[in-house]
Amino acid sequence: MTDDIRFVRRVRRLRTWGLGVGFLCVGMVFHENHTGPIPWLLATLHAFIWPQVAYWLAMSHQNPKFAEYINLGVDSAMGGVWVALMQFNLLPSVLLISMLAADKLNVGGWRLLLRTLPGQVIACVFAAALNGFQIRTASSPIEILACVPFLLIYPSAISLSAHGLARRVMQQNLMLREIGRTDMLTGLASRTHWSDLAYAELKTARSRGHSSVMLMLDIDHFKSINDHGGHAAGDEVLRQFANLLKQSVRGIDTAARFAGDEFVVLLPGANAEIAAHIAERIRLRTATIRSGGIECSVSVGIAMLEGWMPSAEAWVDAADQALYLAKSRGRNRVMTYDHEYQFVEPVV
Repeated sequence: MTDDIRFVRRVRRLRTWGLGVGFLCVGMVFHENHTGPIPWLLATLHAFIWPQVAYWLAMSHQNPKFAEYINLGVDSAMGGVWVALMQFNLLPSVLLISMLAADKLNVGGWRLLLRTLPGQVIACVFAAALNGFQIRTASSPIEILACVPFLLIYPSAISLSAHGLARRVMQQNLMLREIGRTDMLTGLASRTHWSDLAYAELKTARSRGHSSVMLMLDIDHFKSINDHGGHAAGDEVLRQFANLLKQSVRGIDTAARFAGDEFVVLLPGANAEIAAHIAERIRLRTATIRSGGIECSVSVGIAMLEGWMPSAEAWVDAADQALYLAKSRGRNRVMTYDHEYQFVEPVV
């Protein structure tokens, strides 16, 4: 369902409620004023037929939202007509104009209210002229009583509508935030979100004094997979590898797609032995992934968080250097970065 259709349906509900309970106010004033049959007929048609006609006009238009804005202008103009035909009876008139204004503010803000106001004034003056400019501002007790349902029900309907819209906006914002945190192809964390986590882990590890490890992984000869099987085959390998990562790391670890066929894993609290076992487990399991008869393999670089690293970027760079060495030494292997001894191949 498009946003325009939701908008039209939301306004339809408000219009149906508003005109339904508003008819009671207008009708009671008409009764007290001994109004003739024509205004009664117009009020009945407007209250109970117009909401359906307005909905049909909007839904059948090529631009439903634009058509609904026109309908809202008609609502305001008819509000001016009823004020004049009620002979400017004070309480019902003020209540009707206020609720129409609240309606416009709810669905379109001040701009919509100001755009519809001139039509309301013109319609009111025209109807008052046809009615001989009759004025009876005093509201009788029964007219005041007839305004109570309108005063109670319609503001509640507007509030519920605004609440529903606010919840929808909140849900959409959460969805957008989640999209920004997740790589859409693999379902892993996005690079941006993972970078935030890596920065937070660096600060936490240093403040609490615990160890932490980063893995940088690259699928070997991934270009040949794309060349032989096409990008669809490459995407499938990336998805399978992402699932393999999820199953191979601990619950507290975070795996992310770093770029293309490169992945990173954050291992908070892990030591060198744990990291080596996890990396080797990933390497061995990668051999189970096949695409077009090609057996997949992965190269892994390990970098312990060390005190000399000034930033998360330096930590990533260390893991990347270890990965580069793993690839240069024949791929399908795990290498660990060591600041003092440069690189070591972990014993698992």
